[in-house]
Amino acid sequence: LKPDLAASWNVSKDGLSYDIFLREDVLWHDGVKFSADDVKFSLEAFKNPKNNSSVYVNFEDIKSIEILNPYHIKITLSKPFPEFLDALSIGMLPKHLLSDKDLNTASFNQNPIGTGPY
Repeated sequence: LKPDLAASWNVSKDGLSYDIFLREDVLWHDGVKFSADDVKFSLEAFKNPKNNSSVYVNFEDIKSIEILNPYHIKITLSKPFPEFLDALSIGMLPKHLLSDKDLNTASFNQNPIGTGPY
């Protein structure tokens, strides 16, 4: 895997714990810094069945998400999921734009922003 938002990561031997170190130079298209808050917000949104996420099944076994600092997050699964790193390649959501919105009806769905070069 080649990371875009992560600088590096470590996976525990039992496959349950993922320590992810994020790049510190990433900005959302609106200029706000990307951080562990966005990752936690995104993963919680993806695993919430009320959000009707097509990727729910990839995140339903997340047991906990800990922000250790703005660029370090620890994710613990309830059971091993060997494809979890691949599942994390999904686009993240900007917490600063969506935290108070209904993700099913937010205007963001028609006018999204991201962190890529385009």
